[in-house]
Amino acid sequence: MSMEKTKRLCKEYEDEGKIKVNWETGDIEFLIKDKKEIEKIHQKIAFSSPQALLDTMWRSERDKG
Repeated sequence: MSMEKTKRLCKEYEDEGKIKVNWETGDIEFLIKDKKEIEKIHQKIAFSSPQALLDTMWRSERDKG
């Protein structure tokens, strides 16, 4: 149920032209430049469901090195 909320939220931001989602991998590309808005969107997506939060944390660690 909660991942559906995350998908809806991502779709809304994608429709607004703020992000681009690779629906096969779950990767999100930000199409906006405003760092504050990027952080706001990132937090909303990350905290929209427990699974999204875990995915965000995992990707953050993976991207560090």
